Amino acid sequence: MYKALGRGVTTDRQLEFVGRRLFGENWLGVFPSCVKPREFLKRADIDGFYYAILNVSPANDPPGTHWLAVILRKREGNAFYCIWDSYARNSKKLIPRFIKSIGYKYIDINGQSDQKVSESDCGARSMAVLLYVARHGIASAKLI
Repeated sequence: MYKALGRGVTTDRQLEFVGRRLFGENWLGVFPSCVKPREFLKRADIDGFYYAILNVSPANDPPGTHWLAVILRKREGNAFYCIWDSYARNSKKLIPRFIKSIGYKYIDINGQSDQKVSESDCGARSMAVLLYVARHGIASAKLI
């Protein structure tokens, strides 16, 4: 992942480009935390797994602060969200507006914090987690 995104700060454009190439039709996009989760559902038109990157900052607060990995499992009209943060923080406290507006179940799939405060590669880490989950399943995400 570092070859594609580097070890430093990543932009939404970089993440969008890599996400599209890795996940194709299952890529939902890169969003600010003020996005309504139903926007994800509009893009996820058939049952399956979908992937996105979410910034904890709202759209009106550029340039953003921290990237999170989001996995959407859509099945028979229901949705289930999995959220991963490289600092292993609680999503309900970190992105409360997003969590409040989900309307479906969600879980944090954080294992332990694996990013140091001095590191700025949360975008690359989030993309790597999405790729790992796509290949090995959500249950294995706790191993990360």
